[in-house]
Amino acid sequence: MPQLSSSNGLSAAGIFLIVLLSVAVVAFMAARSGGKGITTFVAGYFLFFAFGPVINYLTGNEIYFGIRISSIPAAAAGMGVALIGMCAAIFVVPQRQRFCRLKLVADDRIYPTATFLHVTLSAYAIFTIAKIGGSVANLNKTEKILAAGPYHYDYLLCAMLASAFFFTAVRTRYGRGLFYLHLATYISYCLLMDERDFIFVIVSLLLHSRLFREKVTIWAPLLTGSALFALATYLFAARSGEKADTAQALNQGSLLFVDSYIIERYPDFFPYRLGDTYIDAVAGLAPSWIVAPKPTLADELLQSYASGSSSGYGFSLTAEAYMNFGYLGILAIFFALAACQQKLINRSDHSLFWAYFSVIFAVAWMYAMRGESSQLLKVLLDGVLLYGFVNVTSWRRARSAQPRVSLLEAGRSRQPKSHADAT
Repeated sequence: MPQLSSSNGLSAAGIFLIVLLSVAVVAFMAARSGGKGITTFVAGYFLFFAFGPVINYLTGNEIYFGIRISSIPAAAAGMGVALIGMCAAIFVVPQRQRFCRLKLVADDRIYPTATFLHVTLSAYAIFTIAKIGGSVANLNKTEKILAAGPYHYDYLLCAMLASAFFFTAVRTRYGRGLFYLHLATYISYCLLMDERDFIFVIVSLLLHSRLFREKVTIWAPLLTGSALFALATYLFAARSGEKADTAQALNQGSLLFVDSYIIERYPDFFPYRLGDTYIDAVAGLAPSWIVAPKPTLADELLQSYASGSSSGYGFSLTAEAYMNFGYLGILAIFFALAACQQKLINRSDHSLFWAYFSVIFAVAWMYAMRGESSQLLKVLLDGVLLYGFVNVTSWRRARSAQPRVSLLEAGRSRQPKSHADAT
């Protein structure tokens, strides 16, 4: 057990109690939202990455270097408050349980740009994989990125956004085939380059596709998510040369490092920033010739913690909320994020745009959990702009060419009341 008798008013037993309460909150969310509760699965993801290092600390295993031991209780409390905010949101904005695919399938427009994206991105991934070839086994992560070329991160962003056109693409056999070709090459590229971005995409697509099924259980996405997180741990261990074990899996989240570091400084050494990071995040969406870009919070952390280092530590949505408004900020921000996700999910069968944007929001939120608000907003803006371009370059198909939409294809939201109704 850790050598901690008392810290910030809490003993190791108190930290353990926070972990148990946080697990109970997520379990309560699962019981409330059922097997289709997407926000609940996001909360489960956050629980794992936030409290994994805390559990390692309590059990005496090695934890991320740089974690402020004295601030672990306060950081754990903040992460627990975030889950409480998410839990409150699913009560204020409950998720629907019945969704109908009719409006998505019956959309009478052709979207050639979405198809072009899938073909182009597939070709880029295949070309890059072939270019690197068998030498990849002898390269580390940095060398792989250099070998891939200057568009590595541009490809990852475009591939993630293009994957959200799932409901647009699968309406036709041709579009469905090209979409799955893109998805297969995207996953292959990420595995080759030791990138884990595709995991968020797969999870979001899986959860959203389940909305249109009549009966679902929690076990399929839970087992799939567990397998994907195990794969994420393996990819991290492969590129860092470390052992892939349970302790390493629990240490995948760097939130405790960032949160404990920030909580140690605010408000004892620096005053709360009262929302200025969020203002900067919104202003940062403007072109650089209009608003001069400011250093990101991740850059500020790097300069404060290890000035001159080339390493990156990311950041944390909980840490950003705390440095602005304390624990109330964490509660409000995570309530707002969860409420937005719930709203988007409930509208996801209204049009192809809402289905697309709900997928994007879930991916961006999970990805930015270890980042900051500017990262989240930029991904969402890029997603909206891309969809706008895809929509502007679409056109209505000829009436005679419009597909016939069966009730089966539409995914009726209600089962027939009797056998006679079914026939």
